[in-house]
Amino acid sequence: MTHRRIDFRRVLFLIFAFVMVFTFSLLATKNTLKTNAEGFDPGNIISDAAMRDYNSLSEADIQNFLKSKNSCNDTNLSKTGNNVDYLSENSPYSWHVKDGHYVCMADETFNGGTAAQIIYRAAQDYHINPKVLIVLLEKEQSLVRDTFPNSVQYRSATGYGCPDTAACDSKYYGLNNQIRNAAAMFNDVLNGGWTNYPVGNNYIQYNPKSSCGGSTVFVRNLATSALYRYTPYQPGGDANSDCAAYGNLNFYNFYTNWFGSTQQVFKSSDLESTYLPDGTYNIVSAGGGEMAIDVENYGTTNGTNIQIFNYSKDNKAQQFKITRESDGFYKIASIISGKVLDVSGGSVLPGANLQLHQSNGTCAQKWAISYDINKHFVFRSACSGNSIDVNGGATNIANTNVQSFTYNKTVAQEWDLVSLDSATVADGDYSIVTNTGYAIDIAGGSTSNGANVQLFSRNFTNAQVMHLTRLPDGFYSITNPQANKAFDVRDGSTANGANIQIWGFSNTCPQRWAIESKPNGFYVIRNACSGNVIDVSGGAITTSGANIQSHMYNGTNAQMWMFLSPTKDTSLSGGTYYLKTHQGLALDVVGASKNNGANIQIYAANQTKAQEFKFELGNDGYYTITNTNSNKVIDVSGGSSNNGANIQIHVSNGTCAQKWLAIPSASSGYYTFRNACSGKTMDVSGGYIGTGGANVQLFEYNSTIAQQWLPVRVQ
Repeated sequence: MTHRRIDFRRVLFLIFAFVMVFTFSLLATKNTLKTNAEGFDPGNIISDAAMRDYNSLSEADIQNFLKSKNSCNDTNLSKTGNNVDYLSENSPYSWHVKDGHYVCMADETFNGGTAAQIIYRAAQDYHINPKVLIVLLEKEQSLVRDTFPNSVQYRSATGYGCPDTAACDSKYYGLNNQIRNAAAMFNDVLNGGWTNYPVGNNYIQYNPKSSCGGSTVFVRNLATSALYRYTPYQPGGDANSDCAAYGNLNFYNFYTNWFGSTQQVFKSSDLESTYLPDGTYNIVSAGGGEMAIDVENYGTTNGTNIQIFNYSKDNKAQQFKITRESDGFYKIASIISGKVLDVSGGSVLPGANLQLHQSNGTCAQKWAISYDINKHFVFRSACSGNSIDVNGGATNIANTNVQSFTYNKTVAQEWDLVSLDSATVADGDYSIVTNTGYAIDIAGGSTSNGANVQLFSRNFTNAQVMHLTRLPDGFYSITNPQANKAFDVRDGSTANGANIQIWGFSNTCPQRWAIESKPNGFYVIRNACSGNVIDVSGGAITTSGANIQSHMYNGTNAQMWMFLSPTKDTSLSGGTYYLKTHQGLALDVVGASKNNGANIQIYAANQTKAQEFKFELGNDGYYTITNTNSNKVIDVSGGSSNNGANIQIHVSNGTCAQKWLAIPSASSGYYTFRNACSGKTMDVSGGYIGTGGANVQLFEYNSTIAQQWLPVRVQ
């Protein structure tokens, strides 16, 4: 067998620092050596956002890219001898030959998995850009473009566990091991873990030999720091000398040649931004010192400094309007001036000052907001991923400056929000009901963790009683008192279709809900992890047992909810009433007709049977309303759900067009009547509540007095 000389295609330097034990090194390849330094900044080789873009390529994209760089059809078997037909990572310099050609990495399998699968899985598990891992494989062992790779290249594919002074550690052998360990290390540094070259000034050598010299480099971000932890040398000196070490320049050149700029800015998903309702808030330090973010001296000019100061809910210098933008980031504006929180100069450096500035849409004014494991909020800049931070961690000292600093999970970067907006729904017990009268229900009345949440016909049992509690930041917890457990998105999933269950209260984001009112009197209920809403699976809003899930908002009736009394309203049951408007006109069957389809209007109160209506309560909590003159019931023509659909009388048929939910209104003694088909309301056309002959129609709820009716019992 012929062996390829390792110095012909492989190892130039061993260059990786191993934490606390020995110095790891990577295998820089001589044939890929690049000396073109155009655009290369040793202090900013790649942005944190670019290294974190773990969704940049799908598994199929990775496979297609690998194949585009290597057709995997090298038939020149004389390079190694044609007697080798297998590859073993435990046998030095073995090659895999199949059907008369070498098998390259794109076509190889590793314990049943392809290289593309391994790269993709590591990228997803550690939130590292797969492009970074692909470049690393090429930079270290030429595995992307090599047409006849051998087992040694695979076993140390990224050079992980290869110290400068000893052989590679066999416990890190194998393509899967190598890629996953590299991704894990990058992730560790990006998460604020140990690094030998932290952000700031560092003396970085040109070569493992100290005699080759070096220089001070201002490392500008964590991703660049991670590359130096991996390859602790900067390019310098003569490329052909013994002092040449161009691993990081090679990384930069491969990345930019193949994928474009390394200076990508963050997307909100990169920073795992959670959902926060638009509103006005105090931003209070979680450090225990009763301090809040504060506009220094109530300033209104560009450049006004941001500090922490003694917290007062009513202090306007501490009140900020937070608004979600279309890209998923948030803008944070002082209510005094409308100017927004801004990183001075758009700097990506730790310690950059936080100030007010006129809104300009730059990344310096965009913030990802997440709810962390400690149940506090973290604000991270779209420019750098750095966090809003109290200088020096002095969270209990008034007038301490607020800055942007490397995300480090300390209490100096954790904040509690206090909502200054009115509650959308008052705390209390409710049935949460669709426009068809079906209610959210705990399956089987279970009290166990993990019990499923479903839709069921309204039955007024304890399984359909839900307690709403508004939290200080404006989110709600929704609990079933019988089980004493909270609505919870299973596994905290942000995917469409994620199941909703009940679980012991934890105040984590899977159990936190924003309740938003809609113009038609319904509400949507959004989860804090994803912003997805409580939804009936498949839109099956008339099906008992239909699953309740979390789903992207789409405005359908499957996502619209009413909060109703959990007990059956029997106040009108069995009684006969005149229904009067605020101006005293009464609901009336035109001409006292007894015909199907006879129109309903309002008319001067005359105490005739054309204006008498008997209320009968069904088991589902809906009323049928029967005109005593005709013995026919109030009905929506054609069962329509359209605004303006006519209201008439019709022979009873038990359909939703003839069922009405009676809801006491804000005006004492008045009711609104919602139809079971659509949830829309009995309404006086045009709002002409004092005009005899005005038509009565169906219309979306709008809280006007045109939809309010006073029941006056017939004596």
